[in-house]
Amino acid sequence: MIHDFQITEKYLIIPDLPVEFDIKTGMKDNKFIVNYNPEAKARYGILPREDTDASNIKWFDVDAHSVFHFCNSWSGHNSQGEEVVTSIAVVHPSIDVGL
Repeated sequence: MIHDFQITEKYLIIPDLPVEFDIKTGMKDNKFIVNYNPEAKARYGILPREDTDASNIKWFDVDAHSVFHFCNSWSGHNSQGEEVVTSIAVVHPSIDVGL
């Protein structure tokens, strides 16, 4: 489930995090329909804003976590002159809605 994303001047940043929307299991097991799956992958996709399709998206795998909303994102250069995209968010190592 993608709940939020970021846009910088140059990039669209897409979080693909292990929070799953599962109505069928929720109904069957009487659980909340949104659940955290720590076994699933977590990754971020970065796509140049001028692109017209997803062929140039670059995916970066990260440790499993959850983010409900991002605060800010921007791109710049590090001391080696490499372009770096930075995002600020409250990161949760896991979530338990508890309903």
